[in-house]
Amino acid sequence: MINITELLGDGIGPELHDSVHAVIDALPIDFNFIPFDLTVENRESGDRELFDKVIDSMQKTKLALKYPTITRTVS
Repeated sequence: MINITELLGDGIGPELHDSVHAVIDALPIDFNFIPFDLTVENRESGDRELFDKVIDSMQKTKLALKYPTITRTVS
């Protein structure tokens, strides 16, 4: 099993997420996605713990997939 930190986004992010998962589901390899909601509302909420958890997960998995996100004030 391959673990991947998955950074969910907004805008076209959900559509890309669905497409990526459709392709992944067709592969003969097991993937385990560890999702984090990085939509603009969550990024702008001021919850620094969210970013700490994302960094921790990326350090553990050594792999990350980031979908597009809307940028207003925090990128």
